[in-house]
Parts: sequence; C-alpha cells; structure tokens
Amino acid sequence: MLYLVKSFFYFTTLIRYSQELFNWRKKAKTFLHSRIKYFILYIFSIYSNCIYLQEKQNMKKKKNISTHYVAAIIIFICAVVISLGVFLLYVQKSIDTNSQKTMTNNVAKQSNHALSILNIHYGFLNSIADKMGDSSDILSDENMELLVSLAANTDFERTALIEADGTAYYDNGAIKNVSQRKYFLEAMKGQATLSDPLDSSIDQETRVILCDPVCSCTL
Repeated sequence: MLYLVKSFFYFTTLIRYSQELFNWRKKAKTFLHSRIKYFILYIFSIYSNCIYLQEKQNMKKKKNISTHYVAAIIIFICAVVISLGVFLLYVQKSIDTNSQKTMTNNVAKQSNHALSILNIHYGFLNSIADKMGDSSDILSDENMELLVSLAANTDFERTALIEADGTAYYDNGAIKNVSQRKYFLEAMKGQATLSDPLDSSIDQETRVILCDPVCSCTL
C-alpha cells in the first residue's frame, strides 16, 4: 500500500512536471512571439522616425531652395529694373543731345535761309532805289507807279517813299511821318536796315520794315 501511494505520488509529480514542461514551451513560445512582435514594432518605430527625419530634412532643404529661388528672382528683377532705368536714362540723354543738335542745325539752316532771303530782298530794293534815284523828282508819278507795282507784284505788304524830313508816302495813298522810327534814322545814315517787329498805324498789323537809301532819301 505504501508503495502504491508512493508510486501514485511520483506519477502525479511526473504529470505536474510534464505539464509544467509543456507550459514552459508554450510560455517560451508566447514570450518569443511577444519579443519578436516588440522587436518588429521597435524596428518599425525606428524606420518611421528615420522617414520623419528625412522628410523633415527634405522639407527644410526644399524651404532653403525655395528661399534661394525667391532671393534669386528678386535680385534678377532688381537687376532688370536698374538696367532698364539706366538704359532709359541713356536713351533720354541721347535723345536730348540729338534733339539739341538737330534743333541747333535747323535753327542755323533757317537763319542762313532767312539771311539769304533778306540779302535777295536787299539787292532787289537796292536796284529799285538806284532806278528811283535817277529821277529828278523822287516823288514823280513814275516812281509812285513803280511803288504801287512793287507792292502788287511782290511779297511786300506795303511800300513807301520817305522824304528826308520823315514824311512817308505809301502805295495805298496814305501819308505818315516816321521821322522818329529807328529804321528811318538808321537809313538816313546810308545803311540798309531791318526793323524790329512793330505795329503799323496804316494797317493796324505787326510789320517788319526793310529800308534802303535812295540817294539822300530813304525807301
């Protein structure tokens, strides 16, 4: 009986150890699975952190690149604006210089042209004055008819014969004393002269007077 009890004790102990041994394997497998799962999660966490850091660095790099692009564009625009401003200033200065040169040349040409026309008029008046000076009477009918014809067939608006005392006889029959006029005083000195623009009391218009001496008289 004692042997049977002892054997039964050994048998139950063996069964318990066998169950524990079996449970150890199961526990070991469970532990191994949990460690593998933890290791996988840890690896995944490290990988996620690496990806996050890489994306963060990429974003920072992109941001730096964008900043560089913006700075380069701003510098380019400023350079274009400055270059355009300098170019426009140069063009404006060149235009002003060329305009001044062109204007000076045009004024010189117009002045020379005007002087040529005046010389022609002076020569024409001088020829008429010489012809009138050949007459014994400066106010003869022939000279007055020549005066009227001169006004009608030339660009002269008015013509007149002026005596030494300053009495002017016009082609339209008007008579006026011009003894105080500057052009008359200069003509009395034997010089052909051109007056400043003045208001004519005959036509009530602004005129420029050309005078040429006729012997001791003036035209």
